[in-house]
Amino acid sequence: MIKEALAWLKEHLTDQAKVVPTIIEGVSPGPRKKWVWDPAEHKMVLLERDPPELRHVLQSIHSVIQWINNQDHKERTNVWVSESAITVECMEDQPYDILTLPMKHNPLFALLKRMGESYSYPQHEAVKLLRQQFAPFDTAGKTLTAVRNLKISTTDNFEAESSNVTAKLGRSVVQQAAGAGELPEYIDVKTTVYHASQAEVQTIRVWTSLDFVKRGNIIFEPDTAKMEEAALIERLAIIQQIIDGVDGERDCKVYEGEYKVAN
Repeated sequence: MIKEALAWLKEHLTDQAKVVPTIIEGVSPGPRKKWVWDPAEHKMVLLERDPPELRHVLQSIHSVIQWINNQDHKERTNVWVSESAITVECMEDQPYDILTLPMKHNPLFALLKRMGESYSYPQHEAVKLLRQQFAPFDTAGKTLTAVRNLKISTTDNFEAESSNVTAKLGRSVVQQAAGAGELPEYIDVKTTVYHASQAEVQTIRVWTSLDFVKRGNIIFEPDTAKMEEAALIERLAIIQQIIDGVDGERDCKVYEGEYKVAN
């Protein structure tokens, strides 16, 4: 039955729409996406009727506020502040008319996130990191001096005892570092979370230690809980900045969340 109906529909549309594509309303997935019969290709094509989302991209929160305040219409404007973007729904329920500001992390904060994933660095890379990235912060100079002066060596100790315990242990490897006692315990790194934000600077503690698993490596371990807290504080500060900047007479709602578009 369905096969016969589709055959009739194909024949009918081919006869009725020789040169003009025809929208097929009954089987289209939604108001934005429509199945269209293409008479030239003799097949149905799924098309989006509205322009693509995210057509407008801004670079600062100030520009977002300006855009909102300069709109002529009086309908509600919704603003969604997520971890990855600020999205402005310029007119409520009009998904084709929106703009975004990508929330890129400050380069220093992005570095701390990468360090949270792989925080063990060879001695020469640790020196470069301290000299180029962490130099302005307290204890960084002392840490740089300590890392430069570290002399890391590995010794193999073959136990001569014949006990069963020693036999099971076999070869033991002990890593030593001359000057490890001079290595400061942490560095307090001061940074904002997002590149476009004008929020207050946050302090992230980066713990330093010698890596006894990878020979010759230094561990830089940022406080990930503090990083999550700093990101939340900054998003809330951004929300407040937008609320304070938008004209009081304009109907604008600001949410912490991610903008989504349904079909």
